[in-house]
Amino acid sequence: MTSIPLRAGMTLGFSLIISLGPQNMFLIRQGLKREYAYLAALVCLLCDAFLIALSGTGLSHLILQFPILKNTLLIFGIVFLLVYGGRSLLSGYKNIKNQNKNLNLNETVISPSCTTLSIGGIIITGLSFSILNPQAIIDTVVLIGGVVNQYPIQSQHLFILGAITSSLIWFYGLTTLSRSFSRYLKNPILWNGLEIISGLVMVGFAVKLIFLAI
Repeated sequence: MTSIPLRAGMTLGFSLIISLGPQNMFLIRQGLKREYAYLAALVCLLCDAFLIALSGTGLSHLILQFPILKNTLLIFGIVFLLVYGGRSLLSGYKNIKNQNKNLNLNETVISPSCTTLSIGGIIITGLSFSILNPQAIIDTVVLIGGVVNQYPIQSQHLFILGAITSSLIWFYGLTTLSRSFSRYLKNPILWNGLEIISGLVMVGFAVKLIFLAI
């Protein structure tokens, strides 16, 4: 019987995390670039674990009772996603325009459109995609919080553990899969396409959040 809330937490966690959102797109890009990919996965995992743990504290009710908290998160999330997504679109567009320039293989793989981030940059960006993403907070704190509170107190920790386990499996699995495919993406056209797709995903989520705000 004790495995029931654990499996339920994992099932709900996977159902919420597998969509192609900003957080997953960030991990895919870092994995394909082989640039502190597992550090990025760790940052996202710790943020998810923290938010999921908060879901069992009743914070979901606080967010629902005070819409100003949700609206503040939406505003920060919209601004961040528009800036990051716009930058990705602009970088991809500029790189396509400069495609005729002679670039060697190393310059292609780590091209201007795929800006190298420092360790600090990886941590800040990962935190931003996790903490400044209202959709992630709604999924983890509000949705998971609403379900976990239906279980007896003695079973809630198992449900939360299951949800965190799903994040662990997904983030590190996605990162490992992306790293394994990086060797096949040495074509600058593919890299530029990835940058543009990434930008479109970010801007698309920002537009989605704008509709939620109004």
